[in-house]
Amino acid sequence: MTDKPERTRVSDDVLDRVREKIAAGERPTGAIRAVAREMDRSEGSTSSAYYSALRRERKRADSGGRHQRQADRHDAVSLYREMLPLVEAGASAQQAARRFGGDDVDVEAAAKGFARWHDGEDATVEPGEIAEATVAINLDLINAEDRLAALEAENRTLRREVVRARQALTRVRAIVDSAIAGDADVPPAD
Repeated sequence: MTDKPERTRVSDDVLDRVREKIAAGERPTGAIRAVAREMDRSEGSTSSAYYSALRRERKRADSGGRHQRQADRHDAVSLYREMLPLVEAGASAQQAARRFGGDDVDVEAAAKGFARWHDGEDATVEPGEIAEATVAINLDLINAEDRLAALEAENRTLRREVVRARQALTRVRAIVDSAIAGDADVPPAD
């Protein structure tokens, strides 16, 4: 068995399941929804897991020889596909773009591009139109993952402190109970 982190295994599993449904004729958004129900996950987390695994796979397979315009278009369409379930669930295009990070300019550019893509008016993306937003969003995602790891470490430390505090309270309670009962057997402090 490989030593993949749990979230990598989950996202790979989501990717495989969504691909099976797409191969069976479902649209990507419908496939993501179905997998979310099967795995008892939210649509947003399932969508994020799917596109995360897809980006990771494409990054590994990327030969680096593609034309920049194709790469920009691919990145933009991937972003729009990630935004689609959120918009279909009632979020505005700006809210969906903000979910993936970036500053207000990046969010506006992504929202406008999404609107064109969703309405089918202009499926092409000019070079650089969304590339800067995509880079900023990816950096924000990396920063968010780093912050999450730091918060998880802090959470572990706090949990250890809570356990120690509970143990101290248990000792204090035993001392107080024995003092009230008049026992001479006071438990020793650790």
